[in-house]
Amino acid sequence: MRAIAVTAFGGPEVLQFTEVPEPQPGPGQVVIRVSYAGVNFAEIMGRRGDYHASTLPFVPGLEVSGYIHTLGDGVEGMSIGQPVAAFTVTGGYAEYVAASALLTFPLAASLDLRTAAAFPTVVPTATALLTEVARVLPGESVLVHAASGGVGTVAVQIARLRGAGKLIGVVSREEKRDYARSFGYDDILLQRDFVDQVRELTGGRGVDVILESIGGEVFGRSMEVLAPLGRLVLFGNASGSSDIAQSVYTLQRTNKAILGFSIGSLSQQDPQRLRAEPGRRSASPHRKPQEPGEAAPKRTRRSIVALPVAFSTDASRASQHRSKKSAADPVASLLRLILGKSREVRFFRSEHAPYRLLLW
Repeated sequence: MRAIAVTAFGGPEVLQFTEVPEPQPGPGQVVIRVSYAGVNFAEIMGRRGDYHASTLPFVPGLEVSGYIHTLGDGVEGMSIGQPVAAFTVTGGYAEYVAASALLTFPLAASLDLRTAAAFPTVVPTATALLTEVARVLPGESVLVHAASGGVGTVAVQIARLRGAGKLIGVVSREEKRDYARSFGYDDILLQRDFVDQVRELTGGRGVDVILESIGGEVFGRSMEVLAPLGRLVLFGNASGSSDIAQSVYTLQRTNKAILGFSIGSLSQQDPQRLRAEPGRRSASPHRKPQEPGEAAPKRTRRSIVALPVAFSTDASRASQHRSKKSAADPVASLLRLILGKSREVRFFRSEHAPYRLLLW
């Protein structure tokens, strides 16, 4: 079969079409005939040799959409020809890829595969960062670095749905401000001077939660504006810096916490939990637990979620881009999987995000 392999570390020119054996499913796996492969910044870093050093050559690709081609032993509830999206960890830049059935998500036949390819990495990551790792509480302030990227554009909306307070996004360049702001941030700051601006916006207190994927100098400056009892979640290292040491005694003295998250590692350590989390995360932190025999409350609150993001194209061209781009296609089936199957989904257009979703 054809695949796009990284043959040496470097720029997009190191991506080469090649012929490799078609994968065979192991127990608990499926093989997917790939229609689209999502392109993430992590793959760009991998191509450059900056991210989890791989043995050359290798076929990148964290997430795909397509159709089930073959089933491995023990796989139930799926069928050949079924449309799916999957978190593949690697190998997605190919005609066929093997994936864990636990991390393969069935889609409605009407769901656009181009859009679906962009969800298996970004949406579970953003959701886990806020609900399982930082555990954002109602009213808490949240700062997100790389606010115009895939995780950044989803995280702000999930934080809003969970009742967070002030939502601050940080971007690297002026031209990214309007795009990031369109997803619901209260303030968009530039990376070069965000520390002073955060202090001004918070009256010197700092923010309760920071989602940090840059590393290096940005990590250190972020710790300066983390409020007492605040949590910084490190989930990437786009700078490639290894200098992010922090004394545990400093953390103890300043009442601050540093947490880590890697969707790739979690997919290997506990894939069952990664699959099970989306439905469980959808529970609102404001909702009173339902008593046995009590009628379910009538749903009256409406929430808006703008979904960024399918960017799927020829991988040699796509890897030159640093973030996912928007696409205007329905994603109701996959969104119900992420936010809970009871949600109703309708669509409307807006100026900055061509399709937004009205959920209630």
